[in-house]
Amino acid sequence: MKDIFSIITIIAIIVASISFIGVFILSALILVWKRRASAEFEMRKRLEQSVLDHRTLTSSLQEKIKWSEALLSMLPDYISELLSSHTKDEVISRSITLSNFLLDSKRTVFFWWDEKRERYIPYSLSSIYKIEIKQGETIIGASGLLKIPLTMEDYRFAVSQRKDIKFERIPDIDLEIALPVMTRIKTYGVIATTPQTKDITEVKRLLQIVAEITGVALENIELFNRIENIAVTDTLTGLWNRSFLFTQFSRDLESARKRLRPISVIMFDLDHFKSFNDTYGHLVGDKILKKLSNVLKVSTKNKGWVARYGGEEFLVVLSETTKDEAFHTAEKIRKDIENMRFDIDKTTTLNLTISGGIASFPFDGDETESLIKSADDALYKAKEGGRNRIIPA
Repeated sequence: MKDIFSIITIIAIIVASISFIGVFILSALILVWKRRASAEFEMRKRLEQSVLDHRTLTSSLQEKIKWSEALLSMLPDYISELLSSHTKDEVISRSITLSNFLLDSKRTVFFWWDEKRERYIPYSLSSIYKIEIKQGETIIGASGLLKIPLTMEDYRFAVSQRKDIKFERIPDIDLEIALPVMTRIKTYGVIATTPQTKDITEVKRLLQIVAEITGVALENIELFNRIENIAVTDTLTGLWNRSFLFTQFSRDLESARKRLRPISVIMFDLDHFKSFNDTYGHLVGDKILKKLSNVLKVSTKNKGWVARYGGEEFLVVLSETTKDEAFHTAEKIRKDIENMRFDIDKTTTLNLTISGGIASFPFDGDETESLIKSADDALYKAKEGGRNRIIPA
């Protein structure tokens, strides 16, 4: 009996052990399944998010691609217009327009560098923004001083590192990035803006494009004006030359004709100039012509302009001036020259005189050539009459 009971007990223990092992294995399988299910769920969730992110990124990239394509198609026209500008105003206006277009900015400001006053001045802003910025002041002066693009973060760092840079906000103008407009030989100013986009690297790159193109355009205008000025300027005296004389006088005469206003010309000639050249040499003669040119420029400032007609002859054009008024001006110039002393060297001083003839529109001619001829004829009479005098036509 005891043997049967022992056997039953052993069997029960074995069954219990098998059941426990079975439960343990089942529990382990359930746990593994749950973990696998959770992992699959998490993986599915991540995959779905990844797909969503990919779609969002793709959509964003497609939008950027479309914008870039539009930008690339329009940018050449903007650049061409900017580079073909004929005046400083046109260049700056178009550079501001280009900046606003590229950066989706509502406000871009160009600060022109005034070399004489050593100040940055807002260009084409309303009178409320009449401010002047020194080198190192505000983000504008800091960018111009360092000759690098600056964000507000860059600007604050520069302030902490440099004693010659001060942190200041520009009154009533919120600008977040500034970049100098310059070429290898000159700084023209600083362009600044507050872009809508937060991608500051992209902003710097695009604004750099604008700054470089603007600098080239401004330099081209300066070179063109310099060449043009050389073409119309007398090299010895710095006065307008004969070529410019006829062109400009025709414009002034046409304006006087349309507005029914007087205009007068004075033809001056230096008396006995040939003898001065023969006696003292052409270098002395050149000095005399230069000095006479300066006298004529100063005496007619804000009244008209002067050109070298040829040799020792000079033509003064006086708009809005009657013959009587022109005579008073010419007489004053004649007396000033007569009372001047021209020092040739430490021991030699010359006294010079001039003669002049006057003609006025419309009484003495209604065309450029006829007025100049009338003045020249009057000058001839002054010479014949003994020189050192002014004769009206």
